[in-house]
Amino acid sequence: MTPFWQGIDPRDASYDPVYRRAQELGMPLWLHTGHHFSRYAAELCHPRNVDWIARRHPGLRIVAGHAAWPWVLEMISIAQRHRHVHLDISSHRPLWMGRPGSGWEPLVLYGGSTLRDRVLFGSATWVNADPVGTLAGQVAALGLGDDVTDAWLHGNAARLLGLPTHPSP
Repeated sequence: MTPFWQGIDPRDASYDPVYRRAQELGMPLWLHTGHHFSRYAAELCHPRNVDWIARRHPGLRIVAGHAAWPWVLEMISIAQRHRHVHLDISSHRPLWMGRPGSGWEPLVLYGGSTLRDRVLFGSATWVNADPVGTLAGQVAALGLGDDVTDAWLHGNAARLLGLPTHPSP
């Protein structure tokens, strides 16, 4: 769901049947959060929408698209309260995440600890011209350690989607 493209409020109760059905099917809801260039209000993509949906639909697995940058710390606090909330880093270059003042410091800190199992890698190659391998290498360069890096790059998404977390021999 990309509220700024459709100009919709994701908290509108008319979407409750969609959220309920996604939960019944075990299908995660991907919700754009964070910065956008649309004429619609930034409020449509604020992390508080994830909090509202997660409280109203506690079993629904929600992926906060783009980890709500520039409101990363707020998104972290919401994800810590709701165990079915995940954060994806698509459309952002991991190269910038380790830099002081980038706004990503909370994700690097908590994404390596309390949220290590709920951060998802995404490339959004239509936004980033860098090849997926380059972006994955930038995640590895964050210094999170092999286990966390593997979780971010594959394991967390595999678990979320019910896929094997380790390739078969």
